[in-house]
Amino acid sequence: MEGFPFRTYPTGWFQVGWSAQLAPETMSSLKIFGRDVVLYRSRSGVARLVDAHCPHLGAHLGFGKVVGDCIQCPFHGWEFDLGGRNSLVPFADRPMPKIKLRQWDIEEKNGVIFVWHDALGREPFWSWIDVPELDDAVESYPAEQHYAGIRKILPQQMFENGPDELHFCYVHGSGEPAQIVSWKEEFPFLHYQAELKFGADKAPTWLTPNGPVVARLTSQATIGVGVVWFSFDDIKVTQLVAMTPVDAEHSMAFSTTAGKRDPSSPDKPNERTVGLMRYQHSQIERDFSIWENQIYIERPPFSAPEKRHFAKFRNWVSEYYPEEALENPYDETG
Repeated sequence: MEGFPFRTYPTGWFQVGWSAQLAPETMSSLKIFGRDVVLYRSRSGVARLVDAHCPHLGAHLGFGKVVGDCIQCPFHGWEFDLGGRNSLVPFADRPMPKIKLRQWDIEEKNGVIFVWHDALGREPFWSWIDVPELDDAVESYPAEQHYAGIRKILPQQMFENGPDELHFCYVHGSGEPAQIVSWKEEFPFLHYQAELKFGADKAPTWLTPNGPVVARLTSQATIGVGVVWFSFDDIKVTQLVAMTPVDAEHSMAFSTTAGKRDPSSPDKPNERTVGLMRYQHSQIERDFSIWENQIYIERPPFSAPEKRHFAKFRNWVSEYYPEEALENPYDETG
């Protein structure tokens, strides 16, 4: 992105998929942080993310297969166990356990698979939060998953939406700016609450049948993953949004939404709940044409209403980019 001052990938947890889409003994080839990787699940149900190329002769493991709890190379049948160690060399007397695949730290929470990235190679030093609404079959309707593909967007661009109270009028069609009512920075998390009026100066719609309503948005975010709880009238919808770097300019875009069960309709969400779950997916995509054609202004001339929170966010987000890593910009060792 032209003008972007940080020349390393940020530190944190990033989404690489959904648990339900990774069945036992299946795999998926991905590119993240400039590296080819393979995400797979063993027969016993354990998920692993490994560098894609076999340390034997460099074949891409994504064209191999999962055999029990091992991943098998398509070239010479070498197998690697859940610890990344070579466990089988066909036609040889014994395996070579000192030969290992590079494994990435991953977590599965609430039906989502996350990977840890740090440009300095540090072990995870925080965990992503539990968001039970996304997989609580008693309290929530089944979550809806939306993958918007690989876009020319950096994670920071998406998360600058939070403090940008004014853009809602022009990008998302609200009649009034959002109003941030609380803001708390506790690295690695940013907590804030905002109020946003739906249906301001507009005729009633499926979302606002009785006229304008004020929604309360409660958010907890990091640089790559954020969750927003929407609450208004009798509707409560939870959305997890994620932007995972593919390379220095592109990211995978994910959105997961779930609505709180209505006691009057416990088996099927009402029209407004379904509408809001899907509406939130589409609202993220409204920003895409802006983000994909944007340049970065490092010291913007903030208007008076923007100074308080937007400037705070810009200062806070710099903590995700380790200064020590700048000696090797976009070092793709993970």
